[in-house]
Amino acid sequence: MIEEVDNESSSESSSESSSGNSAADWADIHARVDAAAEATNAARHRDIEFSEEILALRARKLAQPLARPEDANVDGAIVARLGETLVAFSLGHVVEILRPRGLTALPGSQPPATLVIGWRGRVVTVLDLNSARATGGPAVTETTRILILGERRGMLGVLVDDVDTVRSVRTDQVHPAPSAFGGADWVRGMTDDAIVVADVPVLLAQYDK
Repeated sequence: MIEEVDNESSSESSSESSSGNSAADWADIHARVDAAAEATNAARHRDIEFSEEILALRARKLAQPLARPEDANVDGAIVARLGETLVAFSLGHVVEILRPRGLTALPGSQPPATLVIGWRGRVVTVLDLNSARATGGPAVTETTRILILGERRGMLGVLVDDVDTVRSVRTDQVHPAPSAFGGADWVRGMTDDAIVVADVPVLLAQYDK
């Protein structure tokens, strides 16, 4: 009888322990799911805010009277991060900002035109201008985005590590870039606060084939 009682007690104890572990596991799973959902929602709201800011800037630009000569050198720009470098892309050329879903490597391609993505029923070339990534640098992360750039019928994507802000850039105050960037044809120059200014028409002419 003692052995039977001990066995039952052991069984009950084991059952309680298993039940406790199960409850703890489910609690952990629910916490992780909630955290992932919160992060996803935060990223989605961030993308919406950027899109709304872009649309608002475009609307204000269209509503403005003809620019005075001193205003002609002010251009709106999306500032994105490529590795440790901030790069400004003219707002007038940014069509859309995408998450890198469906991004595909292009076999046999040469940098920086190494990727493609499906967008609005067409295949768009995506440039990876971050040379650090090409040599084993940071991989695509939660903040990675694709800027869809366009001019008339031309379309091209640029992979960026993050979208930093929307701001105005004085094109008459863009200086020659240091040698680290000056060798790239797509670099127009650098601002006083060390933001590289991209020459989007050059990118489109070279890579939108």
